[in-house]
Amino acid sequence: MTPRSGPDRETDARNGEAALTNSMQGKSKFEIAEWAVHIAEIHVLRQMELIEDLRRDGHSIAEPERLLRLFEATLETHQQTLDKLRSV
Repeated sequence: MTPRSGPDRETDARNGEAALTNSMQGKSKFEIAEWAVHIAEIHVLRQMELIEDLRRDGHSIAEPERLLRLFEATLETHQQTLDKLRSV
């Protein structure tokens, strides 16, 4: 599947945000935090897989590794939020 660009990509993003907003209505902060941790974990694992594939095929992995560090930092932030909600 070819990634969309320009206005089509922006429309897809807005539609995705609307669907996410609708699916989160009525959810507690704790449920949303759990969901955010879960999604961040998926992003980290997928990025690790992509890096391994790129490495195996002899491609540069500098930028994908930079993104992995960002995903890991985001996961840590979400995990801290979830931990704070658990302690309330």
